[in-house]
Amino acid sequence: MRVRVRIRWKRSGPRLVRRLSRCLEPLTAVAFLIAFWRLLDDVRRGGPSGDGMWSRWQVWFGVAVVSLFAAWRLNRHGSGGGEAMP
Repeated sequence: MRVRVRIRWKRSGPRLVRRLSRCLEPLTAVAFLIAFWRLLDDVRRGGPSGDGMWSRWQVWFGVAVVSLFAAWRLNRHGSGGGEAMP
């Protein structure tokens, strides 16, 4: 049995994409804030404090950059500028 789901992107697609882009903006700001905070903490203590991957400022900076790029691409796609996303 085959089930096909059709989604009509012409009506709500760009608006939904722009809303998703706007939801990523606070995530980006918080990730940059945590990265900066962890970097200052590492500088003050003379090295990384804490264990695990999420206690490193590099990871938070990477999350911030990726979410910033994703928000930018989604906003660009939702507003009609640029090529369509694959």
